[in-house]
Amino acid sequence: MSGTYTPGGEGPPIESKAQLIAHLASGEKPRESWRIGTEHEKFGFSLDGHRPLSYDGDGPTVRKMLEGLTRFGWDVIEEDGKPVALKRDGASVTLEPGGQFELSGAPVETLHQTCAEVNSHLREVREVADEIGAGFLGLGFSPKWSLEETPMMPKDRYNIMALALHTTGVLAKLFSEAVEAIDDGPVEGVRATGAGPVNEVVWGVIPQVIPLWASYALYRFESNTRAATILGLIGAGGIGQVLIQNIRSFEYGKTATILLIIIAAVTLVDLLSQMLRRRLV
Repeated sequence: MSGTYTPGGEGPPIESKAQLIAHLASGEKPRESWRIGTEHEKFGFSLDGHRPLSYDGDGPTVRKMLEGLTRFGWDVIEEDGKPVALKRDGASVTLEPGGQFELSGAPVETLHQTCAEVNSHLREVREVADEIGAGFLGLGFSPKWSLEETPMMPKDRYNIMALALHTTGVLAKLFSEAVEAIDDGPVEGVRATGAGPVNEVVWGVIPQVIPLWASYALYRFESNTRAATILGLIGAGGIGQVLIQNIRSFEYGKTATILLIIIAAVTLVDLLSQMLRRRLV
């Protein structure tokens, strides 16, 4: 039996199907506020060779597609001086990590309106794609190219997501294993004093796992400092992307300066991590 939610606490229990329907209906918007939103994903590829579109460079690219679509009244959204999305009248065109073009349509009232919006968008995409020698496949997942063949788009949040999601998974596993490996003696001693579950955790478990947790967290922090640079080299943003741009432009003076900054930053992080580890472990 479940209870209904009311501000400030749980409401009366739901005891019948009619009550459940009434509770769900109470959260509906009025009919005049109902809207439909369109999402349309597609992969771009070069007509010459059927290769995925890179963000920038020679031949058909994602950047040329975005810049070409501006003729239809789209406003450009940039990150670090690079177009990464478009917006117009409540709709947007955004890039997914592998270069997928995604239309997020404006809220509209009827299927006829969303159909017209999609058809208009596809006509615009087709016009620009034909000019630069690109084609599009209306799928949300690449059916052919491997991860290594798929280019990364220059959006900083992908860099953050790649590090954060991987780190969260690794630390969750390591932290849980540290808890499973504790000595039961201190926990039983705290329990013998009549303490409750919270005190057992605070005084019996945490003192045993804090050194390992700190060590694991600091290790991942050090690793991510280096990994952020590597991700930038493949187009995920950050200082690594600035480094590879200067290397390709033969700006060796700027390249040397960036390398010195990276070395200094990594060294400083290692020293701070070492100091913290001595205090905590």
